Amino acid sequence: MEYHKIEEKIKQKYNISHHDIYGIFLFGSRVYKTHNGYSDYDYFIINKIINNQEIKHKIFNIHLYTREQYQKMLNNHKMIALEIYFYHKLYEFDFSLDTELLKKEVLKNTEETMNKAIFNLSKNYNFGINKYFHAFRILDFAIQIIEKGEIYDYSSMNNLWIELNSNYWTEESLKERFNNLYYEKMDKLK
Repeated sequence: MEYHKIEEKIKQKYNISHHDIYGIFLFGSRVYKTHNGYSDYDYFIINKIINNQEIKHKIFNIHLYTREQYQKMLNNHKMIALEIYFYHKLYEFDFSLDTELLKKEVLKNTEETMNKAIFNLSKNYNFGINKYFHAFRILDFAIQIIEKGEIYDYSSMNNLWIELNSNYWTEESLKERFNNLYYEKMDKLK
C-alpha cells in the first residue's frame, strides 16, 4: 500500500486533513530487511492531532503521534524514535545525544524485551524469537549511535535473525549459543 492510501485511511478514520499529517514513515522489518511474505508493514505517522495510538489493520501496523510527542520520545532516547529519526533523516527535529540517558533507556528496554522473549518462547514461539532478535537489535543500534553518532547499518543483526529462524530453540539452547554475544554487547553499553 502506498503512503497516500494509508493517509486516506487515516484521514477518513479520524476526520483529519492532509495538512494535519506531517509525515508517514516506514520502520520495522522492511527497513531492517528481515521481512518475509507474512510480515506486516510498520508505519509511524507524525501528525497534529492524534497522539499515542496504534492501528492494526490486516497487514498494517500504524503508530500515530503528534510532533510534540515524537520530540519527547527523541528527547527520552526511545529507540523507535531514534530509528525513524536516523533512517528518514528527520533532522528538523532537535536531537542531542545524551550517552548516559541512551544507555539507561536501552538497558531497560533490552531487559524488558529479553524477558518477553523468554517468557513467550514456549507460548508463542515466533513472537518469542522475534523479541529475542529485537533485544539484540536494540543493543546494536545503541552501540552504533554511541560509536558513530547515528544508526548507519539497519541490517547489522540480520545474520542473527537468519540463524534464529534456521533452528528450533529452547531457552537453554539460546543462552548456550548467544549469551556471549549478548553480554559482549551489554558490556559495550556499561
